[in-house]
Amino acid sequence: MKVTLRRQVTNVRLGAILTPGVHDVSEAEARLYRQRGWTDQPPEPEPEAAPPAPPQPVLAEIPDGWRNEHHLVRKRLAREISGQEKLTADEADMIILGEIDRRKGQRDAD
Repeated sequence: MKVTLRRQVTNVRLGAILTPGVHDVSEAEARLYRQRGWTDQPPEPEPEAAPPAPPQPVLAEIPDGWRNEHHLVRKRLAREISGQEKLTADEADMIILGEIDRRKGQRDAD
């Protein structure tokens, strides 16, 4: 593989000093020279990483008598559903009700 060096490089493995200009080197050496910015050639494109998988919805179990639970229990349940850390008791109740409606709509659609 040919690379065009912009500056003088000491290649310890080959025991050589490569002066600026065009040189025939291995692919590994070419990659190293590019990473260090010693060549005129653009760096090889990096492989695209796969997009992260979307988070799976947490299906927290909502007990039938959830409204009668202590407000801290309702807030914990709402945190499991929404992932939000700071919630009031009223916000927690709204999140739980919204999740119940969402699940009901999902069951009706199936």
